Amino acid sequence: MKVSSLVILLITMGMLIACGPQDPEPPVDTQEDTQSAPSTEATTQFFHAWMADVVNDLSSDDFEKPAEKWLIDTATKRINWALGDTAISNVTGKDSLVWGPALFLTEESGAPYPYTVENMMYCTQLKGTNHYSIGIAGTNEVSYDDWLKEDFNVNWSPESITGGKISKGSRLGLENLESLKDRGSGKTLLEFLGSMLEGKSGARVSVAGHSLGGALTQVYSNYLRAKLDLSIQVDAWVYAGPTAGDATFADGLVSKLGADNYHAYNNRLDVIPHVWQEDSVKKICTIYRNKKFCEKNLLGEPIINMVTQYLLDISTATSDRYKIPGNPQTFEVDIVNSPAACEKVAKDLEKAWDNGLKGATDPFVGKCGIDKAGQKAHTFAMAYFLAEVGEQHTTAYTDYFFPNPAMKAAVSEYANPYISGSQFLSNADEELIILTAFLAEVAGSFNSSNPPKCACE
Repeated sequence: MKVSSLVILLITMGMLIACGPQDPEPPVDTQEDTQSAPSTEATTQFFHAWMADVVNDLSSDDFEKPAEKWLIDTATKRINWALGDTAISNVTGKDSLVWGPALFLTEESGAPYPYTVENMMYCTQLKGTNHYSIGIAGTNEVSYDDWLKEDFNVNWSPESITGGKISKGSRLGLENLESLKDRGSGKTLLEFLGSMLEGKSGARVSVAGHSLGGALTQVYSNYLRAKLDLSIQVDAWVYAGPTAGDATFADGLVSKLGADNYHAYNNRLDVIPHVWQEDSVKKICTIYRNKKFCEKNLLGEPIINMVTQYLLDISTATSDRYKIPGNPQTFEVDIVNSPAACEKVAKDLEKAWDNGLKGATDPFVGKCGIDKAGQKAHTFAMAYFLAEVGEQHTTAYTDYFFPNPAMKAAVSEYANPYISGSQFLSNADEELIILTAFLAEVAGSFNSSNPPKCACE
């Protein structure tokens, strides 16, 4: 989604615990299983999706400084650096940045760092062709508006192209993307593509996004298909995307694009693609039945069971139901954390507990046998689950889609959003504020008529 995902919020905490604010990622040893490797095109489009997050996690505390210009300049430089690196272009082909990046910047009054990117999008052209690729950013974890206005906003909104329904958060995200204009030409992406592709044979537009960007890819590719000439091929590349709409929307999207032009990829151990389709949500609390994180069991934590129940309540709140479009291809990557990484996670957890993590789970005391004496143990069990969520939603995808070590190293260098010394900083404090608000909402949803289910069903 911005449809979706309250659950994406959990990833924020997972990565916060696993990595620590502004710390380098802990060492992770990975081994792929014996499944088939992704196609070159799937890797290429994932690259475009991944680079769309290049200025996520950056914010400014002073709007008098040229925040929007700085962010666009930063994204432009990093995307161009990546496109010009032969370790990448030897796999993806030689692309040029032709539109954007353009971003939707929000002011969040009262937030520690109030000016953040809510949405971002850019477009490239493959050299010597009429093939254009669009990257759409996922959730910006430090944007309070992003969570509240888009991710949390899962009520229904009519969708006129397919005749179905999409979430109101997806609607807002789509409207933001439609409004974005290239800084140089002043054109929206639709206007740009229309002018460049008019009368061109063999024209193709690919739309790609990861996570929330995957949900927005669903609605934006649907929008482009309806607006562009039917001679132009429009294809969607959805990575770890939650569901954006109901069955009518999902089926209509695949039908209008053509089944061969809708591509979706999910890690089987990734929680995020499980929302919001009812039968998929039910699997969240048991998804790690056979997994451990740093030798910690990940099954049976009542806080996670209550979160799953809360998400299921949302997905079944009306007679309408979300549906996953198409038939996503699935994969699985074995992620093994080194002893050093596990030691760092344990230390970071203790720091997080002292810095406010305890308050995030205070509302669960008195529910499902959780008391003050056991609160810390339950909180840490939840945190290890979320750390696994974070790795399965991010590391697993980069490991799978970037099997070439040189390409993976290059993408990692250019996509890293933290820039030392700038006024734009990663803000773990706001992430914790958002998580605390979400968990309070979860705990507050239970009452005598809707008691918490302490065991996973």
